[in-house]
Amino acid sequence: MHAQRAADRPNAGRPAGRRVISVFSPKGGVGTTSVSTNLALIAAERHPNQTLIIDLDLSFGQVASHLNLTPKQTVLELARDVAAQHDTDLFRTYAIHHPGNLQVLAAPPGPGFSSLITAQHVEQILTVAAEAYEVVVIDAGTALDERAMTVFGRSDTTIIPVLPEIPALNSVHVMFDQLSDIGAMGGSILFVLNNAFARDLLKRSDIETALGAKIAAELPYDPLVY
Repeated sequence: MHAQRAADRPNAGRPAGRRVISVFSPKGGVGTTSVSTNLALIAAERHPNQTLIIDLDLSFGQVASHLNLTPKQTVLELARDVAAQHDTDLFRTYAIHHPGNLQVLAAPPGPGFSSLITAQHVEQILTVAAEAYEVVVIDAGTALDERAMTVFGRSDTTIIPVLPEIPALNSVHVMFDQLSDIGAMGGSILFVLNNAFARDLLKRSDIETALGAKIAAELPYDPLVY
C-alpha cells in the first residue's frame, strides 16, 4: 500500500501545487460519491472555480444528482472531442458550474455508454484536467478495470471509504491482493471509515487491524445529516 517513487509516476511532471485525489471502493454503497462530492465542495471553498470533480463511475455515476445538477454534456462528449482533450480552454467548456464555485464533469447518462470511454480517454482527460484546475477530485466508482488503474496511477492520493462490516473489509483485501503485484496505486492511500449503521458492528481498532493500516478519517453515524 506504499506509494511508488515520484519519478515512476505519470503525474510526476505535473505543475507544482496541483492535486489529483481519487475516491474508490471495490464495494458499492459505502459512500464513495458522498465522500468525493463533499471533499470537492470543501476544496472549492479554498480554490473557488479552480476545483473540478470528475464522475468516472461510468455506468451509474451520481455526482450530478448529489449536487442537484442536470448535465447537458458529460465525460462521454468530452471523450469524443479530441481537441478539448488537448486544450484547457476547450476542456473547461464541458464542466458544469455548481453554485459552490465547483466545476463538475458528469458521468455518461447510462451504463450503455460506459464501454465507449477507454483507459486512453481517461489518461488524456486527467492529464488536461490537472493542467486546467488546481484540484481535481475523481469519483472512481467500484469497477476495478483498466480505467481505474489509470486513475490510480494519476492520483496523488486515493481515498477508500469502508463500512464497519466484514464484507466491505474483505472486498478491500481482495482488491489489494490483486493490485499488490502490479503496483497500480501511484500515490498514498487513505482509509475513511463511514459509520453508516446505528450500532457498531466492528470496533475501529479491529478494522485497522484487519486493514493493516490506520483510519485517516471517520464519518459519524447521523441519518439526518446524511
